Amino acid sequence: MTLQLERMPIPRSKQDPLTCAIDQLEDALEGSRYEREWIEGVNAAVIEMGTALRKHMKLADLPKGLFAEVDETRPTLARQIHGLCGDHYDLLVSTIFLHDEIQHAAEVIRAGRDGTGEPGDLPDLETIIQRGERLVADLRQVQDAENKLVLESVTTDIGVGD
Repeated sequence: MTLQLERMPIPRSKQDPLTCAIDQLEDALEGSRYEREWIEGVNAAVIEMGTALRKHMKLADLPKGLFAEVDETRPTLARQIHGLCGDHYDLLVSTIFLHDEIQHAAEVIRAGRDGTGEPGDLPDLETIIQRGERLVADLRQVQDAENKLVLESVTTDIGVGD
């Protein structure tokens, strides 16, 4: 007899650095826009995101890390782990790209306030906001996929004789 468990994501602790960084970025993006403090807050949140994501990537492969309970002898699960590691890398590249855009926007805003910038130099903050929101959504989607992978590996019955 096979016990079927409802597939639910494994809840992550609010102490998880990646979850905290995602929440922080999401909050920063929703803050008061078009202000110097806003761009600085988003910049700090993106820096924290990059740090948390790098740490998450390193910890995921440790013997007691995120994927420790996944049965890598099953080719489907091994491919999923490989795919998630690629997703981590893509998210890190997106985080770095977003950080570069925010840095540029902050410099333009500073220059404009100092009187050294041209009026047409204003950064496209809406694009930055959209990219930040997309990054948050992609990070949450990868976290969900990680949870489902671990849950699937732990709860799948691979045919023990009935």
